[in-house]
Amino acid sequence: MWWLRLREVPVRLRRSRESVRRGPHAPDREDEAPGRIWPWLAAWALAILAVHLVFFPPLPRFARDFPAAGDIADREIRAPFSFSAPLPEQDVRMRRLARVVEVPPVLRRLPAGEGAGRSALLDDWFAALARAAADTLDAEAEAGLLALQFPTVSAAEYRRLLESDRPDSTLSRMRRAAEAVRRGVLVDMLPAGKYDQVSIVDNDHEQLVPLRSVVTQSGLEDALLARLRAEGMPPVQAAEAAAILRRFLAPHLVYDPVATKERQEKVREAVPATREFITGERIVDQGVRVTDEQALFLEELNRQIAARGGGGDTWERLDRYLVRALAVAVALGIFGWLGSLHFAATLRNRRWGTALTVIIVLFLAGSSLVINRPGFGIPAVPIVLLALLTTVLLREQVGYAVVLVSVMLLAVLPEATAPGMMFWLVLGLVTVISVRRIQKRSQFYKTISLLAVVSVL
Repeated sequence: MWWLRLREVPVRLRRSRESVRRGPHAPDREDEAPGRIWPWLAAWALAILAVHLVFFPPLPRFARDFPAAGDIADREIRAPFSFSAPLPEQDVRMRRLARVVEVPPVLRRLPAGEGAGRSALLDDWFAALARAAADTLDAEAEAGLLALQFPTVSAAEYRRLLESDRPDSTLSRMRRAAEAVRRGVLVDMLPAGKYDQVSIVDNDHEQLVPLRSVVTQSGLEDALLARLRAEGMPPVQAAEAAAILRRFLAPHLVYDPVATKERQEKVREAVPATREFITGERIVDQGVRVTDEQALFLEELNRQIAARGGGGDTWERLDRYLVRALAVAVALGIFGWLGSLHFAATLRNRRWGTALTVIIVLFLAGSSLVINRPGFGIPAVPIVLLALLTTVLLREQVGYAVVLVSVMLLAVLPEATAPGMMFWLVLGLVTVISVRRIQKRSQFYKTISLLAVVSVL
């Protein structure tokens, strides 16, 4: 009848106003009595709790029956998680010693005034010797005068130099050999080691020089002899000339043991005393004898497993499960409280509540697959997909709450770090803010670009 239809008009108008007030993203309401919806809420919470304990057990399921040193490994043993193990103390000392002896020693250049006097003395000596060689009338008298003027060389040595077949040629060869050695790297001493370079420090300038071009004071005579022989001087005459020139040459570089020691200590400290293992890295191969080093690694792995809950009696294991269940229950309770304040209609709708539970379960499954895998880790947690689905399918209030509870569900894990949780929270919230008003395809592309930039940052 027409009057019955008129009676339905206010009801339809009231439903229309409620639909407009809820907005286009709100799900259809299926109001149920509180007594009927609480069992569903409890079932969804228990499902999420059970899935969390299955994917992220508080007690690691790792084997601990590792072989000892000298035993044959009956299986391949890989690192179940990333950890660091101490290296044998003897090996660490040997590695540090091997690195220390390779450190180039530090040589410091003497002030210009300290070497100028010896250089001028050598030049004066060559000039006086050249004048004496030009006057060959009385070689013995010239040798005596030179011995008085430069007493570091005896008169007999001067006489042999002046009475040589070609004294001018001999002096030219000696001068070239002395200049070559003087222009090179002449140092007072060098420490023992296996280095192939030396470091020359001159004020603020530092230069690495090959060791083969360095001449020490103890090897000065041999270096002069090699240069004189390269100039074509006979062996006996070259040996005597090298012995004479050695007295006029002094090092212009000195070894700095303090600076060298500091650099050696830095290198020593840089040698690691531990070995880093990543998840899945092989520690012992099957069918091989376990070495002392590998036994030390396995011993540390055993301690790490025990620290993560792999050891302990039944009560300790039960305590860990209870603590984890309580932490997850608190997170789900906070989510339920937020839901009752901001999206109670969604929680009273069994269809949308089930869909929301499935989304969170899929998020936990994806997180368990990537958190402990090399190459993935914290950045690969699908927080963006979680926020995107909940915001598009439900509403932005649901998206905010789901992002918060998801971060709380992962915060109880040992692998969770403060930077990681901050990364998840920021990226999830930015996703919700970005996709809540998407109505065009161009807006979707802009949103994806923004999320990519935020992820990189």
